[in-house]
Amino acid sequence: MTGAVGDELQAEGYTFVEQRRAQGRRGGLAIMVRNSIRILSHHGNEYAQQVQLGLPDGQRATITNVYLPPHTSLNRRHICNATAQAAVEKIVTAAKASNYTITCGDFNTRCGTRAPRVEHV
Repeated sequence: MTGAVGDELQAEGYTFVEQRRAQGRRGGLAIMVRNSIRILSHHGNEYAQQVQLGLPDGQRATITNVYLPPHTSLNRRHICNATAQAAVEKIVTAAKASNYTITCGDFNTRCGTRAPRVEHV
C-alpha cells in the first residue's frame, strides 16, 4: 500500500474511499473495498464515514468507520467535543437499511465514566 499526504491511497485490487481532514497535514479516514464489490454510496466528514456496498449475492452491507480524537487533540485544534460527537452521530444515524451493518473505528473511550459509580440500595 502506498500513499502520502496529497497522494491517493492505492493497493492493487482495491478501491479506497477516503475522507480526509479539510485542514491540517495529517488525519482522515479510509475504507478499502475489494474491486469485485460495488460501492453504492458513500458520505462522511472528518470524524466518520459510511459506505454502502452491493454484495455479489445481491445483499447490501453498510460499513461505518469512526475516528473520534481524544479530548486533548480536539482542544489543541480548538474544537468542542460536542461538535465532533455530533458529526459522528450525523453519519452513524444516516445508515440505510442493509443486510449487514458494521461500525468500527476508534471512539477513544467516549462511553461510560473514568470512575465507577456504586449505587447504594
